[in-house]
Amino acid sequence: MPGLLKNDFSAHLTRMVLCVLLCAGLVAGGTVFQQRVERDLSDQQARIEQLGVALSAVERDLAAAREVEHHFALTRDVAAVGEHDALLRDLGTRLAALTTTAGTLDLREIREKAAALQADVTGYGDAFAHLAAVRGQLGLDEKSGLEGALREAVHGAEDIVNTIGAPELLVKILMMRRHEKDFIMRRDPKYIDRLDARVAEFGAFPAAMFGSESRRAEALEKIALYQTAFHRFADLTLGLDDLQAKTAAAYDTLLPQLETLHADIDTGIAGLRAAAEQQKAQVHWLNLAIAVAGLAIFALVAWRLFRATAAPLRAVTRAVGQLAAGDTEIKVPASRVTEVRAIGAALETFRQTMIERARLEAEARAATEREAAARAAADARERADAAEAAARAEAECQELEARMAREARIVAEIAEVVGTCAAGDFTRRLDLSDKTGVFAELCAGMNRVGEAANAGLGAVRVALGHLAQGDLSYRMPVHFQGVFAEIAEAMNSTAESLVNTVQEISVSAQTVDGSAREIAGAAEDLARRSEQNAAMLEQSAAALDEMTSSVRSAAAAAEQAQAEVEGISERATEGEAVVQRAVAAMDAIQASSQGIGKILEVIEEIAFQTNLLALNAGVEAARAGEAGRGFAVVANEVRALSQRSSEASGEIAALIATADNNVRRGVELVHESGRALGGIAGGVTDVTGKIRDIVKSVSETSTGIAEISRATNELDRTTQQNAAVFEQTNAAVRALQGEAESLAGAVAGFRLSQEGAGARGGSRAA
Repeated sequence: MPGLLKNDFSAHLTRMVLCVLLCAGLVAGGTVFQQRVERDLSDQQARIEQLGVALSAVERDLAAAREVEHHFALTRDVAAVGEHDALLRDLGTRLAALTTTAGTLDLREIREKAAALQADVTGYGDAFAHLAAVRGQLGLDEKSGLEGALREAVHGAEDIVNTIGAPELLVKILMMRRHEKDFIMRRDPKYIDRLDARVAEFGAFPAAMFGSESRRAEALEKIALYQTAFHRFADLTLGLDDLQAKTAAAYDTLLPQLETLHADIDTGIAGLRAAAEQQKAQVHWLNLAIAVAGLAIFALVAWRLFRATAAPLRAVTRAVGQLAAGDTEIKVPASRVTEVRAIGAALETFRQTMIERARLEAEARAATEREAAARAAADARERADAAEAAARAEAECQELEARMAREARIVAEIAEVVGTCAAGDFTRRLDLSDKTGVFAELCAGMNRVGEAANAGLGAVRVALGHLAQGDLSYRMPVHFQGVFAEIAEAMNSTAESLVNTVQEISVSAQTVDGSAREIAGAAEDLARRSEQNAAMLEQSAAALDEMTSSVRSAAAAAEQAQAEVEGISERATEGEAVVQRAVAAMDAIQASSQGIGKILEVIEEIAFQTNLLALNAGVEAARAGEAGRGFAVVANEVRALSQRSSEASGEIAALIATADNNVRRGVELVHESGRALGGIAGGVTDVTGKIRDIVKSVSETSTGIAEISRATNELDRTTQQNAAVFEQTNAAVRALQGEAESLAGAVAGFRLSQEGAGARGGSRAA
């Protein structure tokens, strides 16, 4: 550092070189800082993209979990429960990674919402697990769970009834099974009451129908087990709807959170990208400011060097010219540069010499004039002495003029070399063979400065040339001293840093290339599977369309059968009304027969009384003798008439009794016909209701199948869209792979070392 405080030309040149190196260091530091900022921003951008990728994966896993849930609801496949749990575990892992990434990016709101979403996903998983557990208790198929217990109990009762051979008992069991199936299909609590009613009716049958009391007790025990299992099955089934609703509600709460999280991530990504662009702009302007400041400092140092060297040298040149012209009234320019100050001192010495010469000449002329005036008649010897003195003075003057000319030429050479150095050419050298004294030392110093500057700057130029050609293996020689040694150390350190940076970029490029290849393979596999799923869904949609047509045809046939059965029911109702009217008419006939019987009883009573009167009249006529003979004849006729009336009334009574018996039998038969028609009408009504339920069930089934068909078609369309998106993703990944290969090729253009070059060549050949 003490050498830098000197004011000689080499010190100024050293300061200028140091200034250049400082500016280069500032620019290099700014460039390295910019690269580091860009690398950090690139890492941040990668993490930002990971947010979107993680959220898309969460959506896919959630949709897959929902699909597995529907698959479990349709097929009751126990493997779906494990698959659903595995999907939710993966989803939780992705959400945890998303939360961590959001935390590293300082996206607090996104991190909190992701954590809340993770908690709700856990709630959704718990709801589905509870639903699956209840479904497992109910039975995953007809032979497991409560449904299997129902079948086992009712089959035991059916076996007992089949051995008995009582159709009424079997009909009740079949009605119980019908109510069970209706409840399973419609989940209406009214079928629970109906099944309980059938159980009560079954229990009301006497033991005689079972063959023995033990058989009845055994059958009732089986039916009681069946009823208990059915009540448990019904309670869990009715609660199953609530569990399904809770599961669906838990899933539905996740969708708005996903949309909100999407919007927040998009907003956060936009903000981070804007901040990244702003930071890039700030770094760019900072580098620009550093470059401008470096140029300003360099210009200031160059201007100071110009003021310290060029301007004084020009003044010295003008002073030398004036002095050579004989003008000794000059002012030697002052300078803080040692060399220029030495030239000025020499010029001042030369000027003093010229002044002294002029003084001596004046004194000589004055002495000559005085001697000429004093000794006008000086002899030849004195003139010879005077001439000799004049010759000596003339010789001294000529010698002084020659020395001044030589010094002026040396000063001109020095000024020319200084000018070429100021122009950046340090190859010019001063000839030392014709110089002595201070000028020899000055020229030797100038030559040493030029050689040192030329060697140092040449080494810098060579190092920068290798760096510009991408050769990072070249190292600047370190045999220099002073500032050039520091420059060599800085250049070599910069090259080492660039080698490390390029190696890191090369490794990153290879990693990106490998990841891109893996992603491309996965994307191609996923696209191929999506195409297969789309084809299978298309076949399923076609099968569902055919099934929908079949169910609609069955619904139309069931509706037609319902219309026909309703017509039969109406005709049966009309027949029942006719029978009821016939029963009423037969009841009226029976009542009329009973009235005729009462009239006959009156007639018999009248005949009996008439016979009594005739007997009394005969007795009185016998008492009257001959006078009552005519009256006796009348009495006999009256008695005979009453006898015939009594016989006729008896015959009529017998006929009426026979008719009454026939009417009573007819009334009983008509009543039985009415009851039979009533049973038929009731059976037809029940059949009509069941057919109506069948029509409703078929219609609901048709509607459900149509909805499933539409959902399948929509899923087919979505799957095809996903396949197209996967193709686009595959193309993007291939483009990324191409960019990674281009980056690796660009990095491979740098020559790090002979060993590294050989290794890269081998990798490229592989």
